[in-house]
Order: sequence, then structure tokens, then C-alpha cells
Amino acid sequence: MPFSPDTLNFLIENRMHDSKDWFHQHKEDYRRLVTEPFAEFISAITPHIGIIDSEIPCDRTRVSRIYRDTRFSKDKSTFRENMWCVFARTNSEKGYPGFYFGISPNGFEFGCGWYISPREIVDEMKRLVLAGDKCFSKASAALRKSDTFILSGEMYKRSRFPTESEEKRAWLDRKTVCVTAESDDFALLFSENIADFVGKQFVSIAPVYDFFIKCTDEAAKKTIRT
Repeated sequence: MPFSPDTLNFLIENRMHDSKDWFHQHKEDYRRLVTEPFAEFISAITPHIGIIDSEIPCDRTRVSRIYRDTRFSKDKSTFRENMWCVFARTNSEKGYPGFYFGISPNGFEFGCGWYISPREIVDEMKRLVLAGDKCFSKASAALRKSDTFILSGEMYKRSRFPTESEEKRAWLDRKTVCVTAESDDFALLFSENIADFVGKQFVSIAPVYDFFIKCTDEAAKKTIRT
């Protein structure tokens, strides 16, 4: 079954109750309204992910936990009202980027990159951008063509590369880098076409993902040499 208004209503109500007892009493609703739609979404988007990178094991994709990690947060609420899934290679030592898709009462969000961009990978990315790397050129062109994704990530307050082009500075002046898209098109979210739509959008920015992979691999090579 696809996502539905009841999916979001459950997440909102569960967060409002913020009770483990209430959640366990409604665990069947959670399975029916949240975990099953995510499983269906993952299954439907798998062919698109396979086109981009056959090394991403979609059969082992995990959905976020509904319990919040409150160790470092002032908000001590037990439950979250947003959920997401991530598609990425399993070799965590290299810090590979991934694709993600998430839902919340505000709509849905999807994109490609890292939750926290590793410093050594960002440094390698800047080196490749400045060198005019062909893989970067393809990534930049794909992003220019997209009317869905934007380049995102925390930026430095002042440009460190003031003589470079505006397009390059958009990449060079960031501490973290990813491409993101947000939508409040609930009709699309609740339709059976959501996975196909997101999957095709991911395929459209495959050159960005390829560039992220190259940055990751090149950074790993330098780490091994040192």
C-alpha cells in the first residue's frame, strides 16, 4: 500500500502522545501505515537505484527508527514525526554518499550526499573542482539541468575562493555538500507513482552521485598512502 494521510496522522498522533505504552498498543497501525509503505517504496525504487549503482544493496536498506536519539538534544521527546530511508554502499569505512527519501507532516524530501560530509572528502572535492575535473563538469551540468534539486550544505561566511566563478564557488565555499529537493505535493506522495517519480529524479542526477563517489575513492587512496 502507498503512503496515505493516515501515515502522517499516525506519526503526528504518536509524537503527540509520546508514550511507549500508546505506541505498543498501536504497533499494528505503525506496521500497516508506516513500515509497509516504506517497504513498498523501497521495492519499487530498487530498479532505478540499480541503474545508478549496482553496488547499492537495496535488499538491505533500512528505514529510520521511530525512536529519537535524545542523548545530545534538548528535546527529550521519545518519538519522531519524520521517517526516512537511505540507499548507500555498505562499505562504511570509506564514508560513501547515499540517496535518501523522507516523509514528514510537511511533505517529503529526497536527495543525495552525506548526513555529515567527511572533511577529507570535502577537501578532495575542492581539489577536483579547482582542477576542472571532467566528472565534476558532468555533475555541475546535471545539476544545472535539474529543476528539482538544489546544491545544499553549510557554507562559510566569507568566500575562500573569490576569484573563481559563481558556479564553482557554490561548491567550494561549503563545509558540507549534498543535493536536496523538498515537496509539499501530498497528492504525489500519496500516489502509487511516488517511487517512480523519485527514482527518475535520482537517475537525473546520477553524475552528481558519480562525482561524490570519485571524491570518496580519491580521499580514501590518500588516507591509505599516509
